[in-house]
Amino acid sequence: MYDQQSPSQPQLLKKKRDRSRSASAEKKIASAFRNASILSDNGIDALSVIEPNIDVLDIPESASRRKLELRLLHNYVVNICHTFPACHNNDVVHSYTVEAPQLALEYDNLLYGILSISTRHLLQANPHDSELIAARTRYHGLAMREQRKAVAELKAENADPLCFASVLILIDAFASLQERVIEPYTPPMNWLQMARGAGSVFDAGFKACVDHKASKVWVLVKAEPFLYDIDLLFSDSNRDRFSWLLRPSSEETWDDETRIAYEKAVAYIGSIQLSVENEEHLLAVGRRLMAFALIIPNKFIRFVEEMRPRALVILSHYFAFAIRLEGMWWMGGCARREIGAIKKAVSYEWQMLMVGPLSAVGLKPEP
Repeated sequence: MYDQQSPSQPQLLKKKRDRSRSASAEKKIASAFRNASILSDNGIDALSVIEPNIDVLDIPESASRRKLELRLLHNYVVNICHTFPACHNNDVVHSYTVEAPQLALEYDNLLYGILSISTRHLLQANPHDSELIAARTRYHGLAMREQRKAVAELKAENADPLCFASVLILIDAFASLQERVIEPYTPPMNWLQMARGAGSVFDAGFKACVDHKASKVWVLVKAEPFLYDIDLLFSDSNRDRFSWLLRPSSEETWDDETRIAYEKAVAYIGSIQLSVENEEHLLAVGRRLMAFALIIPNKFIRFVEEMRPRALVILSHYFAFAIRLEGMWWMGGCARREIGAIKKAVSYEWQMLMVGPLSAVGLKPEP
């Protein structure tokens, strides 16, 4: 008999550190949700942004419907799931490819959410396919209708599918940036508000779980990169990476609330820059980018809606990092479009604070 090899001292120390890090992360997650989560200041009624006035009829049973839905489900599992943010984590891939479809057999909000996002994906390669265009309209409408019903009837039993469906809405809202009209420029409020609403619903669903760590979506919450250490995300060191974006002009109202909103938005972008410098996996950077609308202060989002030049300039720096993921179907060329559109919306003086983002898309400030 061979003696069983004992773990070395370094291996034991590593396991101990990993257990300690995991326990610390769990405490921070619990604290975040206990304190109304990272979205505590958003002030947005989650239901109000999930397209409340939807008049959608159910789809009649037919052979063509069954074949289309099989095609869409196959596309979701085979071609889409592994591209979602954080899917460099095997457990996250398993959740999207195995757990979510299984839950979708029982819960229509998740089923229609899967079919809806699958049609969006297929339409990118087949933008004139009339069958897919009609399917997208139907399934998106049904997904929103059923999600609103699920929120109204929220309980522990439907919390997991509610959370999965919320994530799909979040990704779908981001993917919609590729289609929006940007001339004349208007801020991307549909994305920002839908993302905030989806995040609020996810938080409500996760809080409804009786045992968080036994929930199907626990792996999504605790996945790397870890985004629940708000003090770290909004740290001075992250903020200082873009401190030159925080010098108030005499023309701006600059009270403490305004300063904090800008500082937190800039600090979060600094955390994205740090992740790039640390050579995080692209899908880890994607998780950070996708969470931007959920984590930044709602006051900053209001500044974007008001088209305040400083807010738009800061947003351009966010999109500059998003260019790295333009090979992902849900990103595409939206970041380049948004940066170019913001350039046209601000004066030359403000464009001078966009030199980095403009250079990334082959542009430069112009009077």
